[in-house]
Amino acid sequence: DCHIHAPQFSYSGTATDRPLMGPEGWLERYTFPAELSLGKDPGRAKAVYGSVVDRTLRCGTTSACYFATVQVEPTKILVDAMAERGQRGLVGKVCMDRNGPADYVESAEENVAGTREVIEYVLSHTSGGDGGTIQPVITPRFVPSCTPALLAALGALKKEYDGRLGGNGIHVQSHISESDDEVAYARAIDLADRGL
Repeated sequence: DCHIHAPQFSYSGTATDRPLMGPEGWLERYTFPAELSLGKDPGRAKAVYGSVVDRTLRCGTTSACYFATVQVEPTKILVDAMAERGQRGLVGKVCMDRNGPADYVESAEENVAGTREVIEYVLSHTSGGDGGTIQPVITPRFVPSCTPALLAALGALKKEYDGRLGGNGIHVQSHISESDDEVAYARAIDLADRGL
């Protein structure tokens, strides 16, 4: 897929000095702190999200598929920034229940509840709903940060909304095979999850 991590816009083109995974990896050093900061500072979230939408529109990106953050409120701010500027796209609250900072991961139940809240926000938004310019997307970050229980719960949520919305239902986005270290880590976690 071609997606954009909206919270990472503030340091795009930098922070390429580390592998993706690991305690000193790119996620731990740059990504998680940047995403977490937007939940602590709504003004910063508005500025970062306004900038990323403005920049993508200036570059001719009229439709975008965004990863937001684990937190609900900054994700809603991204929806609002898109609507205010007329950008079409999909927006998802990032879901993760393991392998992240303790103050950034949520339980499977919290992830589903937050995702549901964002879906309903988008669907009730003036730009959302049936055929709207902004659509919700279920967003498990990737296998290393999502337990099988969370993935199953998000799958059930998708089925629920597919039945409710009809047509194409609701979309899902995630990551796969971004780097060699992620592939190895995901394989090890998958084998462990399956008791192999």
